Amino acid sequence: MGNSLRITTLASAIGIALITTTSVASAASAAPAAPGNAAKVTTVEQTNTREVYIVRFAEPGLLHYSGGSQGLTATAPAALNQRKLDVHSTASQAYGNYLQSQRSAHLQSISQAIGRSLDVTHSYLVTMNGIAAEMSLSEARKVAAVAGVTSVKRAGEQHTTTYHGPEFIGAPAIWDGSGVPGHRDARSGRRRRRHRHRRQFDASLVRRRSDLRRLQCRQPQAAERGGLPDDQRRGRLHRLRSGSE
Repeated sequence: MGNSLRITTLASAIGIALITTTSVASAASAAPAAPGNAAKVTTVEQTNTREVYIVRFAEPGLLHYSGGSQGLTATAPAALNQRKLDVHSTASQAYGNYLQSQRSAHLQSISQAIGRSLDVTHSYLVTMNGIAAEMSLSEARKVAAVAGVTSVKRAGEQHTTTYHGPEFIGAPAIWDGSGVPGHRDARSGRRRRRHRHRRQFDASLVRRRSDLRRLQCRQPQAAERGGLPDDQRRGRLHRLRSGSE
């Protein structure tokens, strides 16, 4: 009787263990399916999420245009033997209008390719002819295939990696403002220097006036004793009055 009970209990325990193991294995085998679906959903979301892309067109910007388009004069400083670009010149204005017309034509082609009009946030014409606009990844791929488009790149975000730049170039006074004209410390330093110069000037002026009075008082006595000749005395008086002595 006792042996039969122990055998029955052992069989029940083994059965429970097998059922538990089977359930855990089933759950484990079913678990990887979820990430696969989630990955597909994430890919779809990334494809449809709009971000800012920079679209570059084939025409060179003002800085690099060397002539040859529609008979327009070159604007690149290297082609004109100039040190820098003159964006206000007649040639720059004419070529800038040409770039604007080309951008409008490119945008029309892009709208036909993606089925909607782009909301342009920025337009570029100096370093390149291009635009910045929000679009999805799938739209960006279509835009890249449009004739006249040379590149489509996501603008992204740039984060500051250090704030020690002024220390690298030895300019902490510029960073904290103490060496910048108009800063409080700079104004105080200039004010102190002005006061010091004014005191020095006032002291010099007092000394010159004192010497002038002393010389004027001694003129009669010096004449009686045969002192300085009149021309020398007048010369020193003139120098004292003019501040050169």
